[in-house]
Amino acid sequence: MEKIMECATEKKRKKRLFGWSIPRVAGAGLAAAAVTAGAAAPAPAPPAGAGLDHTCGCVPTYHIVNLGSGQLPTIPQINARGQVAFSLFSPTPRAYFYDGAMVRNIGDLGAPEAYAEDLNEWGQVTGYAAYGNGLNVHAFVWSAAAGMVDLRTLGNAVYSQGRAINNLGQVAGYSQWIGPALDPYHAFRWSFASGMMDLGTVAGLGSVGTVINDAGMVVGFSNAASGNAHAFAWRHGTGMVDLGALGGDNSYAEDVNESGQVAGSALVSMIDFNYHAVFWNSAGAMFDLGTLGGPGSGVWDMNNLGQVVGVADTAAGKQHAMSWTMAGGMRDLGTLGGSYSSAIAVNDKGQVVGAARTRSDRSRAFLWSAGRPMADLNRRIKNAPAGLRLEIGVAINDKGWIVAESNAGLVLLKPGPGALVAPAIGPIAVRDSVPPGRPVMLSAGFSDADLADTHSAVWSWGDGSADAAGTVIGRAGAGRAAGSHTFDAPGVYWVTLTLTDNTGRTSAVSRKVVVAAPCGCVAAANGWFMSPAGALKSGPPKAALASFSFDPAGTQTMAKGGAQAKLRFSAGNMHFQSDSYQQIATAGGRGQYRGGGTLNGVAGYSFALTMIDGAAAGGGHDRFGLRITHVDPATKAEVVDYDNGAHGSGALARGMPAGVAGSAISGGRIVIR
Repeated sequence: MEKIMECATEKKRKKRLFGWSIPRVAGAGLAAAAVTAGAAAPAPAPPAGAGLDHTCGCVPTYHIVNLGSGQLPTIPQINARGQVAFSLFSPTPRAYFYDGAMVRNIGDLGAPEAYAEDLNEWGQVTGYAAYGNGLNVHAFVWSAAAGMVDLRTLGNAVYSQGRAINNLGQVAGYSQWIGPALDPYHAFRWSFASGMMDLGTVAGLGSVGTVINDAGMVVGFSNAASGNAHAFAWRHGTGMVDLGALGGDNSYAEDVNESGQVAGSALVSMIDFNYHAVFWNSAGAMFDLGTLGGPGSGVWDMNNLGQVVGVADTAAGKQHAMSWTMAGGMRDLGTLGGSYSSAIAVNDKGQVVGAARTRSDRSRAFLWSAGRPMADLNRRIKNAPAGLRLEIGVAINDKGWIVAESNAGLVLLKPGPGALVAPAIGPIAVRDSVPPGRPVMLSAGFSDADLADTHSAVWSWGDGSADAAGTVIGRAGAGRAAGSHTFDAPGVYWVTLTLTDNTGRTSAVSRKVVVAAPCGCVAAANGWFMSPAGALKSGPPKAALASFSFDPAGTQTMAKGGAQAKLRFSAGNMHFQSDSYQQIATAGGRGQYRGGGTLNGVAGYSFALTMIDGAAAGGGHDRFGLRITHVDPATKAEVVDYDNGAHGSGALARGMPAGVAGSAISGGRIVIR
């Protein structure tokens, strides 16, 4: 096992918010008044050569650690020690912890559903998990020593979420009272000593705590007197302070660092409804960070130097990754040759990771640092397994360890060639859809930094049949594992390949295998895309990482829990799953569905879904469009909770050809037979 060096001096940067949706909160179209910006000391620029390996002055290369496969419902977190907390639908939603050597399922609160949201330097994890009958969730704190601790709720509330945890073990989040008409929610701060403390509101009905720093300062957003949202900062002794807004009267605090600097977003004008990234200095003065020449910008992360990263519109109508400092202003980080990029995370050395489109319009994970152009991380992998493609970088620590989503699942990139490590496995190759009753061949490439190692493979088919040994062909640190299986019945099966070297080190990858006869329907779909700003109707109006999976009628996922919901969709902290649906039309590579389901465990939501198989439609990207609504019980009016242009019309479809629905997916596949 590699020795993990603990860096006690590195403090964790408290974390970004990737989109918010709170079910049925009255006044969720939140807003407020402008505040006058004051002077602020310039924030230091990123260190020169931040993109270098300082042991050799060279550009770093990485080796791969497989963490897990499945739909990604929350954004993974990494601490200074290289520990990682993350969640996967695999196929049920579970929370996991990588301790530097192995991945463990951290359990639940009695129902098979858990989400990890944040991680501190001591390896404590916070998030939320279903309990009892599974209809509601409670916030939790988990550690290897104590297991999962239920944080309960405020008063007689039935719902709570842990959103962030600091190095003292204090948790920020919110607790909610559900229905039937109004759903008040309050921000909380929790500690082992004092339990859950209600932080109150600015002036209105609700508040949400999003991030907490080591001083116990909580930031988030709350209803102001107007009923609209204002960013707030809460400190012990002063309570909740309204941070104000720009001219448009809505603002959201989305990150806070150890200096008490806050980053977020604010509505610029009530006329055009564009939002700008904003920054509050430690004295509370607000600064509009502007754009790259276009109408809007948004924040994804901020480091302890006050460097803010995110995305901004350009004068050409594109969206590019951006980095902002007080000294240097906003900087366009460019792309990898395509039209789009987004900066997702930044460390205290100024290294930035995210996703960017290539000239061929494919999403690739990137690394950027001051003085160096944006780099495709796929070009930095030493001895990558065949077929592996890194699609988006989602987290980075000060050692330069990177968490990325790939076509083989979630992976950790460690600098250096690696030695005495488990083999790295690429994606499982299999046809998009296979018929029942016929043998199907599956295989995956692998690589191993320990060139003399030998390997054995085991396939788990997910259909109740016995595991089977696979064939392995390889030499000098590279090879391929293969297997063959006959699936007797139609279904969507979760197949896993486990590869073990001669020292006992193991890695595993999984994927869905669709077994279906030609049906004129969506055979299956899963993947991710960048949900556009404004698609989420509650909380910060920013882009969010969205993931989805869809299993068609008459099929079921056989492994790990039996039949599953047909549609699962996550964006930010919104998790939707269907409980009923019907096919409306399928033709020309396009499938349309509608039905009902639950949003964050609350029933009574409807959806309309359009999916496009690019290959079956004659070329182009696969596309996913979804609209989620509910009926307000008081007014009986339809309320839109999420809409990324499911019908190819409206503001979110601007710039797309007529009839083109939703968002082009960046990873995964939609299959229509």
